[in-house]
Amino acid sequence: VPQYKQLLTTKAVEIVHYDNCDMAKEMLDNSNFDPEEIAYLTAYLQDPEAKMTVVFDKYGAGNPDGILIYRHLATTALFAEFSDIKIASYIRENTSGKIVLFSAYYTRKHSKVDELEQLLLTEALAKCLSEDYTYAIFSPKLGEISRSFIDVLKRQGFVRYRDTLDMRYIFLVDMKNPITFSH
Repeated sequence: VPQYKQLLTTKAVEIVHYDNCDMAKEMLDNSNFDPEEIAYLTAYLQDPEAKMTVVFDKYGAGNPDGILIYRHLATTALFAEFSDIKIASYIRENTSGKIVLFSAYYTRKHSKVDELEQLLLTEALAKCLSEDYTYAIFSPKLGEISRSFIDVLKRQGFVRYRDTLDMRYIFLVDMKNPITFSH
């Protein structure tokens, strides 16, 4: 092996998209998650339209390394979701087409999957784009968003909505005209 060159290694990663809430709940119940984590994630799966993208490390005994829960959000439901007329109006004025709301996420602290948060968000966004969503909102009602996940959101083009007194994080991105750089 030449000196100063790294060997490439592959990792066995599986991405699963759950469109069925019952199957998603069953997967969570069969994981070795803490009951509080299961309750937190399951609460977001109560909506019949909820979907879930999961990243598994194939060598991780079938336990998920990353989970992102999302659902369709109609423009008529914006005020009900955020309880703030300024936020609802801002989103209505700046979007056209289908809106997806990312409402909960989980990432394993010591995952062996490199760039887990980036992979999780990219896979979920790709799924949403394939379903004709053109606007995305990342806004968990509970819990903090890790600094590394905020960095991933910013790299994906999300901007933080700051014109609110609420402590809830709200990140927005318009996906109608994605920008790509080629070299």
